[in-house]
Order: sequence, then C-alpha cells, then structure tokens
Amino acid sequence: MKGKSIRLEEKSIQLEREAMDAVPLHRRLTELQLSEMASDSILNRASLCRLNPNDEFEVLDVGANQGDWALAMAALFPKARILAIEADPKTFETLRQRTANQTQIHVTNLAISSSDGEVTFHSHENPLLSSLLDLPDANGHTTTVRLPAMKLDDFAAQYSRGSVRLIKIDTEGNDLKVLRGAEELLNKPSLDYVIVEYGIHPADRRHVHINELTRFMRCKNFHLALLGGFGIYGEHLYGNALYMRRNPEGEAVDSSR
Repeated sequence: MKGKSIRLEEKSIQLEREAMDAVPLHRRLTELQLSEMASDSILNRASLCRLNPNDEFEVLDVGANQGDWALAMAALFPKARILAIEADPKTFETLRQRTANQTQIHVTNLAISSSDGEVTFHSHENPLLSSLLDLPDANGHTTTVRLPAMKLDDFAAQYSRGSVRLIKIDTEGNDLKVLRGAEELLNKPSLDYVIVEYGIHPADRRHVHINELTRFMRCKNFHLALLGGFGIYGEHLYGNALYMRRNPEGEAVDSSR
C-alpha cells in the first residue's frame, strides 16, 4: 500500500512539473487533441475511484450549464445527491427541464463567486460562453443581467447536508474566485476531489492558468492527480484538472484501496 502511494505521488509530481512548463504541456495537449483522444479521462469511476457508487454522498456542480456533467455523474453514482448550480437564467431553464426526472439532481439558479451580493452576468447566445467576466473573445450577442451571488461555503451551509465529496467548477474564468469562496469546504477532510477547468496561455482570460490553480490547491493540501477533458477554443488549449486531497502526512492518498 505504501509503495502505491509513493508511485501515485511521483505521478502527481510529474504532472505538476509539466503544468508549470507551458511549452511541453501545450505540445502534449495538441497531440491529444489531434489524435482524437479528447474525451474526458476524469469523468469515470477509475479516475474517481475513492467514490463508491453504492455510497450516499454529495457533489457540487458549479457552472452546471445544460446539465451534461450532472447527468453523467448521476449515471456513474446513482446514490449521490448532486447540487447543480447555473447562473445564466436561460441556460438554467434548459438545465431544469433536462434534469426534471432526475430526483437525485437538485438545481439552483445562482452565481457563485468569492463574496455574497449582486453581480453583473454576461449571458451569451452560446450558453458555453456565458460568464461573470466581460470577455471580448466571445463573438456573438451578449446581454447583461443582474443576479444574486453567493460564496460556495454559504451555499453549502444553506443547501448541503454536509457530505460533499466532490466539487466540479466550470465558470469561464471565474473559477479561482469560486475556490476562494470555498475555504471551509476545501478544509473539510471529507472532500476528496476538486475538478476545475484550466488554461495554459497567459492571454486566455476564459480559463484560469493551471499554475495559479495548482499553487492555490497545493496550499489547501490537494495535489494535481490527472489532466483530461482537452479542448481548443480559438488558439487557446484548455482542459479539466483533477485535484485529489493528500493524506495528513502530506502524501498522495492511495485511491486504489
């Protein structure tokens, strides 16, 4: 068991080193994209093997969009309670309709950020491009709406049953603010995984740079375990980063148990 933990730790260090060097990571993502290996290697039971499909736990889906990810999680973990949060009112209506028959998915129309209050949200005609940020790269029609916003900690205190094991965040550039508003959740030992969309180009405002995310998550005792969900937006490559909690001794938790 100790040997497996060491090997997992070594793999984590290798991934983190790659993440800190944008050039080889850019090359790696390009190769994956061009070789049609762009499926998300994170969203499966092997990658999330600390989560038992027979267990009851909670998942927070921040930036649920139209519900694809929440529905996939519901299929993988049929006893999980999934709290799907979407800020865009139009997209939320689609999310609500698509998950209406899924009793384990609970949807909320709300913006999540680093503080509570009211925010300006930029709703794009393409729901994948809507964001709290005013991003000039989004070609097409955008309208602004005022929305209530909460910290993820406050949302969890109000709606969660206290059994969150996984948090997924995809908020088109606002992801680090979401994490900063989730200090209490990140400090809970019961939280095993955090999945965040990332970018690797300094000019890419739509995706938080992998370096920033990894530095922040290291301070919260999470290590970078896996990169997946690769894609290209314009000239910028992006993907999903899976962070896994370290054990109290600072080693990577052996997720094969």
